[in-house]
Amino acid sequence: MRGWRGALICVFTIYIAAAAEESFGDWRLLGGRTDFLLLAMSVLCTFASRRGGALLGFSAGWLYGALDGANMWQYVASRTLGGFAIAWLAESGIVRGYLTAVVAGVFGVIFCQCIQMFLAPPPVIGHFLGDTIRTAAYNGVLAILVYAVFKRILDPRG
Repeated sequence: MRGWRGALICVFTIYIAAAAEESFGDWRLLGGRTDFLLLAMSVLCTFASRRGGALLGFSAGWLYGALDGANMWQYVASRTLGGFAIAWLAESGIVRGYLTAVVAGVFGVIFCQCIQMFLAPPPVIGHFLGDTIRTAAYNGVLAILVYAVFKRILDPRG
């Protein structure tokens, strides 16, 4: 993903994910929820370079912190590291596919939330970890659909 077309698609996607997070972020199913910003960031990072992944993660963390109304540095730091890690793994020669998207969706949530857990400890760690696992499962399933859309838009030849 290179050039202005890819950058515009990323900006538009992160913006739509932030709007979905604000609109539907409190909806819960069996105790878990979908983290739309982490989902979009994780799947987009499979198409990005390491620098692009870090920038996507920074943008997602900054928007998430702005929507949450909290101290933003924990979100920015955890999402930037997560975006860099996913893009680094994607650049390392792994074949991009639906399974990679599922792993990126699950890994993105677990990695970013664990970093955030150490930067800003929650009051009840057990509940936080349970919510993280359920969110990772939802994001992993939805990553298949999101990847199918981005594969068609960002990589029409492959």
